[in-house]
Amino acid sequence: MESCRWLNEIIEVREIMDADYGCYLWPSALILTQYLLHHPHLYQNKRIVELGAGVGLPGLFLSRMGASNVVLCDLDNPVIISNLKSAIEHNQLRNCQVMAFDWSEHPSIEADLIIGADVFYDPKQFETLLSLTAHLTQGCSFITAYQERSSKRNIAHLLDKYHLKASIIPFDPPMDLQCSKRMDPSIYSSIFLIEITQDKQ
Repeated sequence: MESCRWLNEIIEVREIMDADYGCYLWPSALILTQYLLHHPHLYQNKRIVELGAGVGLPGLFLSRMGASNVVLCDLDNPVIISNLKSAIEHNQLRNCQVMAFDWSEHPSIEADLIIGADVFYDPKQFETLLSLTAHLTQGCSFITAYQERSSKRNIAHLLDKYHLKASIIPFDPPMDLQCSKRMDPSIYSSIFLIEITQDKQ
């Protein structure tokens, strides 16, 4: 069990190292959580949807810190879904649910903010994810933390195809989110925060 503390609040999540990579606490999740916790106007009294939630750290923290409702979404994988439900129960969160679906599906979910950590991981899934993003971001934005693993990856043509635009969010995290899991600090320089919205032009 990994424990993360911010101010006087603690969220605990369980990694399953030999299961699907969705049950791993990625460094991007820490950066995304940091950013959101320092910008409460983005989530307090808002409906939040987390895509590719994995162990669910960002969404669980927003549920604890004042979001009106949080939906943690991931693949219909029994290991991931069970782990997310257990995390909600373990952290005693009442305004948080789990929803299982494939990104090729376009479910009807009402949200004020979409979030996701390291969801741009597999290039084969980029178009499916951006198609879903275009469907979900009617009237809201998608904030994601992306770890650059290759400079050859580019989503510009897909953003154009789905009438989306992306901008990098400047953020120099103070890293006051204390986590029991040790991360290599050099990793953080390769992580970027990106906001994706509808391109109305």
